[in-house]
Amino acid sequence: MTEPQPNIGPEFERWVHNAVANLSVLNDLTTQALSNLEITPLSGDAGFRQYHRVKVANLSFLAAAVPPTTTNTTIFSDISHSLNACGVSAPEILAIDNDKGWLLIEDFGDDLLFNIIQNQPEDVHSLYAQSAMTLLSIQQNRDYNLAIDSYSPKKLIEEMALFEQWFLPKLIGFSELDKWVAIRDELFPVLVANALAQPQVLVHRDYHCRNLIVRDGLPLAVIDFQDAVWGPVTYDVVSLLKDCYLRWQPEQVRTWALSYRNLAQDAGIIGEVSDEQFIRWLDLVGLQRHIKVLGIFARLFLRDGKSAYLHDLTRVLSYVIEVCEKYPETQAFGTFINDDLMPLISSQTWYDPDSATPIALDKIS
Repeated sequence: MTEPQPNIGPEFERWVHNAVANLSVLNDLTTQALSNLEITPLSGDAGFRQYHRVKVANLSFLAAAVPPTTTNTTIFSDISHSLNACGVSAPEILAIDNDKGWLLIEDFGDDLLFNIIQNQPEDVHSLYAQSAMTLLSIQQNRDYNLAIDSYSPKKLIEEMALFEQWFLPKLIGFSELDKWVAIRDELFPVLVANALAQPQVLVHRDYHCRNLIVRDGLPLAVIDFQDAVWGPVTYDVVSLLKDCYLRWQPEQVRTWALSYRNLAQDAGIIGEVSDEQFIRWLDLVGLQRHIKVLGIFARLFLRDGKSAYLHDLTRVLSYVIEVCEKYPETQAFGTFINDDLMPLISSQTWYDPDSATPIALDKIS
């Protein structure tokens, strides 16, 4: 059963026309120019949001439609204002209808960090330095008036439970759930304790290469932040460095992560933290996140018919296995994956070990 879809149709198009016509920047446009306004649907994302590019004269905007029952557009607007106030380039909300879930927002273009890295790999170090500085600004945000949740034990466990609900039985056909429960009951408290032990900051929750937009001569822009929470300081760091869509060599991830640790210490976001402690924080938060993602990507395919995310499952699984081999508390989960799950996973049509091969960054630097 799919979630409610956004309300899109002639009324939405009329609302977009009126919202654009009321923008002060368009006061000088003629009625004829406004009549030539173009609304073009864009491909969807992992949620139930639908986006349209709106063009009039030489200007461009985005019109978003979201199911009001699943997305709080007021929160989206509030987070946008808060991010911009602390120096982060988030799309400005130009018009909003909270009841219908319609927004007209600033358009930052299509140059996602993911795309730029594919086309300009020689710029990867500077791009990740920009990403780190932008994240530093997000984590320095102390706007506690934002009506957003905090990561609690319940919320962290509910996210990981998606693995048990969607990936194990429904995607790969694993039926011995009692065996999994024994592993889960030992592992989840470790991951929850690790997350809660860290300094808590504003967390984007999907801070990765497809939610950062590169703009010539301007700071990186940040999108898709509507699910932000207060949570562990390494959450967005691991989202960026152990990206579900790009895999870097573990040595490079460690170097970038410790460089970020130094920036965060200098900014007063965290106190003195040893290399190994910070990497442990990062690894175990990443494990929590990737267990969740395995469940989410399975659900996106099975419930919502979005098969593209299946191609990223092997990469996500590789992160899980990598961490499980490092720590005594996670080794039982790694053994479970190798002995019980891999015979089922390896027969899946989406399983592709080559997709998990880290990018050889030393060859493009």
